[in-house]
Amino acid sequence: MQNYSGNGSTRREFVKQAALGGAVILAASTSRALGANDRVRVGIIGAGARGTDLLEQLGRVPNTELVAIADAYSRHRDEAKRFADRAQTFDDHRRLL
Repeated sequence: MQNYSGNGSTRREFVKQAALGGAVILAASTSRALGANDRVRVGIIGAGARGTDLLEQLGRVPNTELVAIADAYSRHRDEAKRFADRAQTFDDHRRLL
C-alpha cells in the first residue's frame, strides 16, 4: 500500500482513524443533549482484525450502539456478533448501506 504521509501512515489507516474519531465526536456531542436520539447507531464494514479492534474501542464510547456488521467472510461476522448479538449482519456491504 502506498504511503500518503511522511510519518509512515497509510491512507487506509488514516481513514479508519478518522471514522473512529468522527464516532467519538458524535457521541460526545449527543451526551450533552440526550433525548429521543440519545444513542449513536453504528454499522461497520469489514470486521476482520482491524474492524474488531475498532469495535472494542467503540464499546468504550458512551451512547453508542452497534446495529449492523458487514463482511464477506461469515467467520468475521460471527466473531463480531460478540460485541452486539442483536446487530444485523450482511455479507455484502452495499446491503448495509
